[in-house]
Amino acid sequence: AFARLAPFDVLARKARTLQHPPPRADARDPRTPFEAPARDSRVDDDRTSPGAPHDRRSSLLCTDAFDAWTPFEIADRDAARALATSPASARFAIETALLDALGRDRGSSIAAVLEPLVELPFPHVDARERAVPLAAVVDHPEAARAAFACGIRCLKIKLAASDDPARVASIAAAVPEARLRIDANRTWPRGEVVDRLTALAHLPIDYVEEPCREAHRLLAQPLPCKLALDESLLEMNPDKIEAALHSPGLAALVLKPTLHGGFSAVLRLAALARRAGIAAIVSHTLEGP
Repeated sequence: AFARLAPFDVLARKARTLQHPPPRADARDPRTPFEAPARDSRVDDDRTSPGAPHDRRSSLLCTDAFDAWTPFEIADRDAARALATSPASARFAIETALLDALGRDRGSSIAAVLEPLVELPFPHVDARERAVPLAAVVDHPEAARAAFACGIRCLKIKLAASDDPARVASIAAAVPEARLRIDANRTWPRGEVVDRLTALAHLPIDYVEEPCREAHRLLAQPLPCKLALDESLLEMNPDKIEAALHSPGLAALVLKPTLHGGFSAVLRLAALARRAGIAAIVSHTLEGP
């Protein structure tokens, strides 16, 4: 199934543990085929496309970096370049399809296929204790109580510039044991951000996500609440991301595989965040439950 899925040559790697730190985008690593290549085993040493970023929206992904963070290799030079320069949603779809086919070939899930590439903070911890805690989006105290009753201890609240901030306080009062995450969706006027953060600082808030456009620029100053970056990551180059990760005002990176071009790009960003002591929050682009 894996070999027949794509109209281009794909090689599956043997399971391996990712090097720490991971290879640089311009680094070459040995290619290990898993069983048979897709259609043609004749692959030369120059089978990956040049390591130039694919476009301005995904600052950390290039073809060599993509290849280093996936359990498979796209052997065709032109196909690898075409994938790396495709829109992010298309890259996500193609990569997910390839991961699914590889998992079916191995009789395992996509999570199991990716596990050798994932940095675990405590490898000795039982898998049941590595469960990922969930956060629920709530709009009012009743929804917050219902989510808390289901076992959710982290609540996300959308708070646009035109919304009444008292709603956040009412939700916090309804479930005082819960942690809050505020998402402003870049709607707050930049000149009002610090005052708005100050008004929320007494509440149990983990971070305020994307208070305004170019929110990463706020990290150069002391802030009443910590921030999380989401859309800004798509507009930042590697140097800006590195600087943000070392700011005491940053609490988390919000990572959406559909926007970054797949799990490989998200794994790369999550590893950078982990090494900096910053949380990596995985999300999606759907607004449903």
